[in-house]
Amino acid sequence: MKKKLASKVLAGVLASTMVLSMAACGDDSKDPSGSSSGTPSGSSTPSSQNTSAPETQATPTPKPAPLKITVALPSGGNIQPEGNEWYDKLVKEINEYTNMDVTYSWEESATYYDQLQQKVQASNIADVIVGPNKIDDPNTSFILKACDEGLFWDLAPYIDQFDNLATIPEATLASCSYNGKVYAIPRSRTLARNGFGYRKDWLDKKNMDPPTTWAEFKEMLRVFTEEDPDGDGLNNTQGLVVDGWQDVWKIIFAWFGVPDTWGLDKDGNLIYYTQTEEYKEALKEIRDLYSKGYINDGSVEGIPDFMDLNPGAVRKEYMGTGKAGVMIQCLDEIRKAEISHLVKDGVSTEEDPAIELAGYLDCGHGTHVLGNDGGYKGTIMISKVGNVKTEAQLLQVLGYLNDLNDGSMLNLIEYGWEGLTYKLDENGNVVDFTADELTASGVGSKLAYSDGFNQILAYYTADANARPVERAAATTVIQKQENQLYEDNIQYVVINHGAGLISSVASDKGADLGKIISDAQLAYIKGEITEDGLNEALTRWKTAGGDDMTKEMNDLYKASHK
Repeated sequence: MKKKLASKVLAGVLASTMVLSMAACGDDSKDPSGSSSGTPSGSSTPSSQNTSAPETQATPTPKPAPLKITVALPSGGNIQPEGNEWYDKLVKEINEYTNMDVTYSWEESATYYDQLQQKVQASNIADVIVGPNKIDDPNTSFILKACDEGLFWDLAPYIDQFDNLATIPEATLASCSYNGKVYAIPRSRTLARNGFGYRKDWLDKKNMDPPTTWAEFKEMLRVFTEEDPDGDGLNNTQGLVVDGWQDVWKIIFAWFGVPDTWGLDKDGNLIYYTQTEEYKEALKEIRDLYSKGYINDGSVEGIPDFMDLNPGAVRKEYMGTGKAGVMIQCLDEIRKAEISHLVKDGVSTEEDPAIELAGYLDCGHGTHVLGNDGGYKGTIMISKVGNVKTEAQLLQVLGYLNDLNDGSMLNLIEYGWEGLTYKLDENGNVVDFTADELTASGVGSKLAYSDGFNQILAYYTADANARPVERAAATTVIQKQENQLYEDNIQYVVINHGAGLISSVASDKGADLGKIISDAQLAYIKGEITEDGLNEALTRWKTAGGDDMTKEMNDLYKASHK
């Protein structure tokens, strides 16, 4: 494993300040200060001047003492830190590589944010935390209030000093910002990740072409629901299966030209997506699909109404086991239905998949794809209330987070150790050990020692720090198609013009405003309210704070574009 050099210290004047400070204080781990173990760009050390004093050998700059910090992470219940030699080994190697002394604390995922809110209110926060999935998530508005109160560091002035973190795209940083400040490091996600997949083999049986328009898509759903596409003589297939994950509709909205949260009206002002005519048009079409039974409404035996399915629980299984013909989701989730079910069960092969992927439909409003949360999902934040009180300490923590994105660290956390948790094939690609091989090597379960550590990986890596080894590149037809769509569809991603602008109204009332929309939208799709009822709810949204939020967002938008 590569070891970072001690000479990689803080930039400019801070570097010389640190040398003088350590010379005066010595190596005192109780009052740690020091340089980043990462790679700030433009790093320098003080130049020496010629004097009349006799030449003496230069005294090496002492390595800064490891900074002691705490990192809080949510746990899915698999991690077993107590008395686990492999957990201890992982932490030890991370600490050695990053020149840190980190203690990790774990909280059950289901209660993580409730516990975090209590700790924020008590100003008792870990030095590094896993923040909200989205910085403006209304369900974690307490985080923004804490930022306003000065509990977290603004990282904007420092990120570009670190080689890995400096590769975060500007647009993604903007999406993760808070009115011009960056309180969180975003965790990378594929931007053009959303789309749909359909049973191409079923289409072929019905002599139909792949859909490219909404009308063709709707006809495909009808045929898949009503015309026995699997040929078993039973009425047991559903056109489109969705579940309680209600963001699925936003993927369809984008096809109809609906903005991603905030669009621009004809006068160049911000407009909330539910206030557009395109939103109502798209919602009316979704309602029509549900009323005709093309979306799971409980009428097909063995397939419950979509709101009776927990988000993410079984949607892949319905498509993968031949009960559903279409899935609207992240493309990689659809691909998993193909690989983990249809190929495994012998319905298709890696060379001839049953499922075809697509990114968008022509719905008469141009070509649009819903971006994947601004190119990030998940955040990492640094608090000011514990061991990170000075700029020097902040830079050392940023160095730690930067180092974790070196390829060798990514491999350690994700793959483990060669010969213990993985091996290399004849082409030098990583092959994960099977459960039996993990038992034989003595590790037992990778989840027990590493599950959850990836939440502090931002997954931004400079080319110079690339992974030394990797798993084999995509080889199946559907994986290649998926990767090509990611590349091709970036140009069509819908822009959120309000990205990085967060109003106080949204922080205070966002959850309530969102509930007005989500409740009315669901009721309208299911035919429980009429269009008049939907319009009443949209008007109520405006008077309950939506108008105030829109005004504030426009003020912020205009101020940011001066």
